[in-house]
Amino acid sequence: LPNAIKEAVSLVPKLGERYLCVDCLCIVQDDDSIRGHVNHMSDIYSGAYLTIISA
Repeated sequence: LPNAIKEAVSLVPKLGERYLCVDCLCIVQDDDSIRGHVNHMSDIYSGAYLTIISA
């Protein structure tokens, strides 16, 4: 796993949270599957306690 994901995994329990969604692991990244998820990104992330973006 990339360091950014490892750091996020260790941060989650420190924040008192139980779940972490990593889109590149939780969403199939092929063209057909990702289109449907991209259309719902605002719904998905608007309910998030915290959003971490890494490039």
